[in-house]
Amino acid sequence: MIDLIRIAVCDDNKLDLEIVNYMIAEYVRCRSSLEFEITAFSGAFQLMDYVGKSDSGAKFDIYLLDMIMPVLKGIDLGKEIRMHDSSCHIVFITAADEYATASYDITASGYIMKPVTREKLFQILDGIVSRISCEPDESEKGITIKTKDGIRHIKLHTIMYAEYISHTIKFHIFGGETADTVTGSLTMSKLAEMINNDKRFIIPHRAFIVNLRYVASMNGQSFVMQNDDIVPVSRAALKETKKKYIEFSR
Repeated sequence: MIDLIRIAVCDDNKLDLEIVNYMIAEYVRCRSSLEFEITAFSGAFQLMDYVGKSDSGAKFDIYLLDMIMPVLKGIDLGKEIRMHDSSCHIVFITAADEYATASYDITASGYIMKPVTREKLFQILDGIVSRISCEPDESEKGITIKTKDGIRHIKLHTIMYAEYISHTIKFHIFGGETADTVTGSLTMSKLAEMINNDKRFIIPHRAFIVNLRYVASMNGQSFVMQNDDIVPVSRAALKETKKKYIEFSR
């Protein structure tokens, strides 16, 4: 179980920021069995500057972001955060219902309409905290493959997606790296068995396996990945893929 849950709150409206901070502090007092750390940011660039400093250890488990902020909108801030951390939980706070559906574009964990209520905030946080508390240590899980350079172990949480090309499987890894299996050494069906029951992964096409945490958006019959790669979704898998994508985004 995680020892400390770090929460970042970002809103350019000082009063709204204070209200949400107060509610989170109240939530923390009601959940005394858990350790929390809350950091408030009064602007998108202030948060991005903090997160972007690699030597600060600046990583949060939960981000609560105002959707409508000057210069850098909440949805764009969320995309930037995703580039630094694929496993965090992002919640958008918005005053306009029309912006709520945009939260699905970056696999957000939910959205809250303004004015923020104690009940809704607590409900969202309870769901996320429950998931965080039950998550296994991702850094220990991985698969071993055979490449032309030898045996290699790849951690599951670093795999953005895998694609089948001419009897080999190319793994696209977070950070821009790729790894290709030796021809015929691994099939897509075998790979699917290896990641079975891991809800992060989905098979949208017989030649692709995708980690939903790295999906930026779903556009028609394709996924747009966080690195701007396009992964097709087959017509046969479209309905089930949409369903799983939406469920994962909640």
